[in-house]
Amino acid sequence: MVSKMKLDTMDVKILRMLQENSRTPVSEIAARLRVSRPTIKNRIERLVKEGVISRFTVEISRDTLDNPVYVYLRLRTERDGIEKISAMPEVVEMYSVTGRLNVLAKAIIRDMEELSELVEELRRHAEEIEVELVLDILKESEPPLQMIRAELECEYCGSRITRKPHIYKFRNVERYFCCPVCLKSYRRRVALAEQVEER
Repeated sequence: MVSKMKLDTMDVKILRMLQENSRTPVSEIAARLRVSRPTIKNRIERLVKEGVISRFTVEISRDTLDNPVYVYLRLRTERDGIEKISAMPEVVEMYSVTGRLNVLAKAIIRDMEELSELVEELRRHAEEIEVELVLDILKESEPPLQMIRAELECEYCGSRITRKPHIYKFRNVERYFCCPVCLKSYRRRVALAEQVEER
């Protein structure tokens, strides 16, 4: 389900906190955002109902896996082959792509023997296969903030942010700014407030 819901700055902050830890208590989110618990609870329920949050899940640390081997597979196959391949438990992601090899898949296996078995099984459902082993994971992250369809407001001047926001994390909460000038002004204001608190 594609949501038509308009997200605002608070929705995005809630989503970011839940992306970092989907078990973050409502009370903690409310305290960090300085709003009431019912406000946060209602917003999370609305985000779920509208399909913005599709599920709360657990991310298993790679360190707990038994030396996994990550493999990218480029395949040429038809619709019935796609259905069969997507049902394989080792295949964790699949994409329809341009080019002669029309499917890109990511698989996680234990060793080269399991890779041989996987390729053998894939040959039953694909006309052509290219295999690429991942040597090292250099970066993995959530979708970038600018990919979230939201109407963000600058935390300093209140203007609507129409481009990629400037982000500043303060007291464990992301703050969004429309330009470097607003970000710098906000940081200056925070520094002054902290100096006053220290006195």
